[in-house]
Amino acid sequence: MIHAYEWWPGAPAQPPCEACLEHGRSFDETEDSRALARLRDHEPRIRAYADHAAKRATEYESQAKKAKAYGARQAASALGQRDLYRRLLSEVYKLHSETKGQCKTCGARYPCATVKVLEGGPGGAGDAIIRAASRRDSFPDADWN
Repeated sequence: MIHAYEWWPGAPAQPPCEACLEHGRSFDETEDSRALARLRDHEPRIRAYADHAAKRATEYESQAKKAKAYGARQAASALGQRDLYRRLLSEVYKLHSETKGQCKTCGARYPCATVKVLEGGPGGAGDAIIRAASRRDSFPDADWN
């Protein structure tokens, strides 16, 4: 039986090499010695395949680490922007606070349209804005940049 080697999974099979032809199966007592000779002759090919596989695995690991770091930077940036806008909106919410049933800034009946929009933010954003506005420790201006 002649074996056609595959260099990597999914690659087209290579034609049998001379070592395969020389070490084909026989029905006599020399099967073990033939198999051993075949393995010795194919050791360089197997080592080359293993080296290639190790190199590709290292490349994929490097690419995965870069992608993970990029994703972490993107997430940190997005969260920073979210926090900045929450702080900005909380300041707008503070500006439109109530005084004697009216909005301090626009003079409309409280709650004014601005407060209604801020309190009705999607996905709990309104609650986050209200919590940020109610904090006593205001955000330093350095964080706004």
